[in-house]
Amino acid sequence: KHDFLVEDSFTTEKYRQQAREKIPPVYKFDEIYSDTVKLLNGKLSENNVNVLIEYFYLREKKHLASENFQQLLSQVKKDMTKTLPLLFCKLLYNVRDLELLRTLFSRYYLTRLAWLISERLSVGFISEPYIFLATTPRKYLLKKRLTVIFGSFEKFFKNALWEMTNDASFMKEYGIDISIEGVHLEWIDLKTANIFRVIYRKDTNMVETPIYPIKPENVIVLNLNLKDERAEHCLISEYLERRHVKLINPYIASSRCDSKYLTHKFIETYNEQGNNILMPEYVYIPVRESASDIKRKIKEFFHKHDRIVVKPDHGTEGIGVKVFEKGEQDNAIKYIVELSRMESVIVEEFVGNVYYDKTRSFSLRVVVSHNGREFNIEGGYCIVARPHGKISSVSHGGEIRNPNYVLRNIWVKGHDGISQYAYRENDLANLYTLSKGVANGINIGLPSDKTLRYMGLDFILKYDERTQSINYILLEINSRPSALTYLRELNPFSNMEKISIVKNLLKSLE
Repeated sequence: KHDFLVEDSFTTEKYRQQAREKIPPVYKFDEIYSDTVKLLNGKLSENNVNVLIEYFYLREKKHLASENFQQLLSQVKKDMTKTLPLLFCKLLYNVRDLELLRTLFSRYYLTRLAWLISERLSVGFISEPYIFLATTPRKYLLKKRLTVIFGSFEKFFKNALWEMTNDASFMKEYGIDISIEGVHLEWIDLKTANIFRVIYRKDTNMVETPIYPIKPENVIVLNLNLKDERAEHCLISEYLERRHVKLINPYIASSRCDSKYLTHKFIETYNEQGNNILMPEYVYIPVRESASDIKRKIKEFFHKHDRIVVKPDHGTEGIGVKVFEKGEQDNAIKYIVELSRMESVIVEEFVGNVYYDKTRSFSLRVVVSHNGREFNIEGGYCIVARPHGKISSVSHGGEIRNPNYVLRNIWVKGHDGISQYAYRENDLANLYTLSKGVANGINIGLPSDKTLRYMGLDFILKYDERTQSINYILLEINSRPSALTYLRELNPFSNMEKISIVKNLLKSLE
């Protein structure tokens, strides 16, 4: 009959009250028992009940999200309410673990459980259990920590968080002992910068648990809701910086990446210092530009290029991106006029003559981080456009592929037609050098405590017939890179597959 948080989790009445407001109390045992007696006299489907019983009993009677997720998906919304009382009786009789039951039947747990079960998975769940506990891991709080703030329990992020903890375990062998914790945006009091709930790794499980309110040490912001991600990121940065929390991707730097126009301008400034980072030629259309000025700019741009790409300046995930041929000039102007009523627009030349499997366009995402001394590549993946597609984006039907496999199967188009290209070690070395340069370029002029230390770089490949080599054209930079679970260490010359998400970054935190 106590609150969901154990009594010694908070040492002051203030924090106890805060916990009660944030996390609802558990059901009263006598109330559940009363409801159970009533419902047992009714008609309950044993088949429906067995689904939930199997769910809770998996892996030594712990409450897990597991391989039965798809089966649970079709049953949980309809059956959870009426089957929980019977499940309670069976658990009470067989388990006799009151702490486990307190967690299982807390309103907070049931709400989260229903959400998790209902979520549709397309790439599989994390390989290890995901557990909810009502205890405070005091030893855990004494370690150095990297806090990953997120705004969505979306499936890819949960997989990525698991892989981050694997990176941390790997780096521990080299004397770098950093804990990874996930913190939902709603689990942090921005005014005090205190977090009161975390997801962290305990042995072979991912554990969600309340903790004594504590200020994070190092924070990276990822996986926010697309609709409000810039505003949320800005707010998080503003409050945490006031409390002297170190941000891996502070918004002052991230804003340079959120705007494709600003990305162009800062890279141009960096190139003026003797660097050579290639980007597509572009024209900028400010929000609410007059139709006559848009028409003039686009006509001039089409005189130079046969194909153009139209992008919202602050767009992400390929949303709103369209490709227009020279014969579609009027349609392009019409679309840009409509788009510019709500958002500034970037119009770029369509670049790239390197293909996967002869005909399919693709882009290369490279994630770069700072290790305390310099920037280096964590890993990458490729997004392959759908057959005959022009835009390599998941939102346009593209597929995420292993980068090493793609780079071993690329074809280039030249004056003599299309031919297979053997990716060379020199091509990979150039990519590493260029990626470091891009990371330095987007941070130009920023003090060290305001720099962006983790980012995703999107490249298109272009074959240069004169030098018979690959050039990398930078399309954009993402300060909150997504689909991190697909990252692989870049090595097309080996069949060994290694995942790396934050290994390089963790070096800077030690």
